[in-house]
Formats: sequence, C-alpha cells, structure tokens
Amino acid sequence: MCLVQIYIRCVDRFFEVLPEDVETSELAVEELVSQILMDLSEEEVEVTVDHVTINFSPHMPMGQRDCSIHIQAQCPISPASLSLQNLEQMELALEERLCNALVEMFGTVNVEMIAIKPPLLVA
Repeated sequence: MCLVQIYIRCVDRFFEVLPEDVETSELAVEELVSQILMDLSEEEVEVTVDHVTINFSPHMPMGQRDCSIHIQAQCPISPASLSLQNLEQMELALEERLCNALVEMFGTVNVEMIAIKPPLLVA
C-alpha cells in the first residue's frame, strides 16, 4: 500500500460548501479522492481514505474566505508502477483531477503538496 498525502489551500469569495457543515464537505471530498485514486490506478483496487480534514478560517479582508484541506489515503499500486517517474506522473494527474473537481466546491484551489510514498518509504 502506498501512502498518499495531500495538502490544499482554497481562497475565494464564495464557497459552495458551508463552514457550518464541515462533516458533509469532508465526506464529499473523501468520496471524490477515493474515486480519482481508483481511476488513476487503472485496476480494480480498494482505496482507503484514512482521513479528510477541512478547516475554515474566519473572513479575511476584502470578503475573502480561506480553508485548508488535508487528505491522507492508502492505495495499492502495482510494483510496475512504482518507478519514480510513474509516481511523479501519478501525482501530477492527481493534482489536475483534484483541482478540476474541487474548484466547483471551493473556488480557487491551490495544491500545496501531493506525495505518494511507496510501501518501502512509508514509516
């Protein structure tokens, strides 16, 4: 199992999700990440999303809103896909798909970090 860690920051004037309903937003993001990871694996695999945490900040100047999203998941990846180049391509594809999907919920999406760590590097 590879460990997948994702840190995202979203800043926009309006979000389609409510800060008062964080649990529903976290479940939606969890489902989204699970589906994207299954699609990227190109196999019928079981993806485990360990946790999704969304933190909304109070209103910022100029009416902007800010939130951070931390995601941790586990995904089985075939040994043939574990080369550094393949992992980097998978990280880029995951970033692109996440941004495209989350922009509808959170507005401006900035992926600060995506890391896919092979089993040997997971501590």
